[in-house]
Amino acid sequence: MERIEFNALTNISKGIMIEPIKLIEYAISLGQKGIAITDFMDIEAFPKVYRYIKDNNISNFKVIYGVKIKVIVNESLITINVIVKNKVGLKNLYKIISLISKNKYMGIKRDELVKLGDGLLYGLDLNKMLDIYDNLSNDDIKRDMMWYDYLFVRPCDKIYHNRIKELIDIAKNSRKIVIGTGEVCYLKKENKSNYKERDLDATYLKTTKEMLEDFSFLDSDTSYEIVVKNTNLLNSLISNIEIFDDKLYLPEINDSKKDLIENVYCRAKAIYGDKLPSEVSDRINLELYGRSFRKDKGIIGSNYEVIFLIYKKLVSLTQVNYPIMERGKVGSSLIAYLLGITNINPLKPHYYCKHCSKFYFEDKYETFRDMPDKICKCGKKLLKNGYNIPIETYLDYDISKMPVININFPIEIKEELEKNLKDMFPDASLIKAGVYNSKYNKWGIHPGSIMIIPKNFEIEDFTPIKYLNENLKATYFDYHDLNKNILKIDFLYHDIPSILKKLKDSTNITPSLLFTDYKDVYEYLNTTSNVIIQKLEPKTFYDYVKIFGLYHAPTLLNKYLKLIESKKITLKDIIITREDFYNYLLTLNIDSKEALEISKSLGKNNMDNLKKYDIKSYYFDIFESCPFLLPKAHLISYTSNYLKIIWYMIHYEKEFNDCKIDKCII
Repeated sequence: MERIEFNALTNISKGIMIEPIKLIEYAISLGQKGIAITDFMDIEAFPKVYRYIKDNNISNFKVIYGVKIKVIVNESLITINVIVKNKVGLKNLYKIISLISKNKYMGIKRDELVKLGDGLLYGLDLNKMLDIYDNLSNDDIKRDMMWYDYLFVRPCDKIYHNRIKELIDIAKNSRKIVIGTGEVCYLKKENKSNYKERDLDATYLKTTKEMLEDFSFLDSDTSYEIVVKNTNLLNSLISNIEIFDDKLYLPEINDSKKDLIENVYCRAKAIYGDKLPSEVSDRINLELYGRSFRKDKGIIGSNYEVIFLIYKKLVSLTQVNYPIMERGKVGSSLIAYLLGITNINPLKPHYYCKHCSKFYFEDKYETFRDMPDKICKCGKKLLKNGYNIPIETYLDYDISKMPVININFPIEIKEELEKNLKDMFPDASLIKAGVYNSKYNKWGIHPGSIMIIPKNFEIEDFTPIKYLNENLKATYFDYHDLNKNILKIDFLYHDIPSILKKLKDSTNITPSLLFTDYKDVYEYLNTTSNVIIQKLEPKTFYDYVKIFGLYHAPTLLNKYLKLIESKKITLKDIIITREDFYNYLLTLNIDSKEALEISKSLGKNNMDNLKKYDIKSYYFDIFESCPFLLPKAHLISYTSNYLKIIWYMIHYEKEFNDCKIDKCII
């Protein structure tokens, strides 16, 4: 039987060199069945370690979650180890960490630990108690030991051997579990020279044999008992802990499913008429219920309707005075469009007449903005819309991926937005999203993100609280580790909505959100000295979308320019978004599910997947070097808003200059 180490630190603790994953890998290589991570006053290693164990399906090794903390006892400050025994203990440990953060890491009173002891094991380091216990009687020592669930001793200098023996005897007579541990601060013996801290007790992760040799000053039965038998006994009291589960705990809105469906169909009929075209209703049904009306898929089946309703309410605050400026992929969703969250209609470019239910797609154009005006047979002018954005690249093939909604809000209404969110969920706990910068080893907050802990839950059901100052608290864990469990609402801020409002107020003119004629803007841009525009010769709205995207992807820009200059392609052949690449694959009669998987895995290591298809050869080189492409909806939104600003600059030059808008933003 191999021993289990209950006192190991990682590079989360100051001065320690061991990466958490390396610690686990090495313990496994030694044949050990578990290890306790006990960083000093910190548990930031928990998410990383948990993900590693889960992602690699490691079932025969137990990570024991713990922490080393300072405790105030009768005005003295001692250090103890806290080990998580079960799920209840995990929450209590989170509360302890929250208190420590609130106390500015000065320590925690033992009385507070008593209240939070359920599900936890408190361990006392006897080596560090030698001086204190020298001044106490054996009865007083026994009384003090009774407070702890286990005691541990470490290899020590020869002069302390007899005293350690005495304390072990006192502990055993008090029926306390005594274990032998190290103070693991570096991984292997040969790493000692790299360990910079002046901690004489620090050691490497030792084998069972090495530890038994370290405790050879005890009789053989006692050394085996504390090094092997008792460490395994203590381990048997500890459950396998799930730091995170895979369930999303969303806040509740009464009748949310009914509310969303009614809003969607009300707006759809207002746009397309009471008799919805099948192309519209099919897309609505696909997004709401997934493929084949699966009860557990789609926005409704996955319970994501609350997310859309939250953003519907937030965006409605801005629509009166400010234009919507979407970012990311939310414009891929027809549901988001019908709820007024986005101005981008993701259906294929189409003509429609809501008076006589005329509806048809126009495949010759990449967006409706470049389609010519037409008259319906009923005599009315045909309306047009659509940007050809598939839902699959946003919510995945089975329409079950959690939607991420990002909107650029004007900074002026920051307080109003956050107050509105609190008013929506008065019984929930709202907390800033914490973020960890590994490059600088610094904690901070995401500048515009708030996480919602639903009613009937406490923050510590998911994460400790990190108090950044008296009035500012955030999730202790990085929000990326919490995204699968609790909802993050992003308040992202941008100058453009404020600029467009300023221009609208100054001129009393609002360019139509859908049907502004940008031909004069294109003519103006084509007369500038911009080298890229001169080389690519854009003529349509979507040409400018591509150019905007290329400006943000220099590698792509250079490669496409070479192809243009050598006359191998034209601007029409340029693919700048993952959605367009997916749509391109569909034109080659590739199965839609497979096309999605291919488009999701661009990059050097995945080009072999493409070679069995009749794909134009230059795309191999293009996408091998650029695995990340900006979302189509994002580029459309940004391009549209920039073109609006240029429109004002052309037609209202005085008002534009009076607004003191820096032309470099264009």
